[in-house]
Amino acid sequence: YNGGGYDTYRSYLPKGECHSLEIACIEKGPRSEGKWPWGNFAEKNPRYQQYLDENRLHCGDANDVNFLDSVWKNEMKRPDAPPLKIVVDDGAHVAEQMVA
Repeated sequence: YNGGGYDTYRSYLPKGECHSLEIACIEKGPRSEGKWPWGNFAEKNPRYQQYLDENRLHCGDANDVNFLDSVWKNEMKRPDAPPLKIVVDDGAHVAEQMVA
């Protein structure tokens, strides 16, 4: 992982307001404590800090309804935001969240 997927969508949708939810950039530690033990893969992207500064990269667990609600209400559903038209979900990378 090098964060290339998000860059691709920004390139493909240049007029779109793209947001990325990323678990790898949460605090390092055991999953049992709601943390991420495998390192911050998102930091490999040379535009990592830019995306954070633009409030387009949101660090958290997309399986956490409270996190999703907070990002939606505080970052995406602003009065000046464009209407939501496309949601791309590449899915979880954790076995218990993968259901066929």
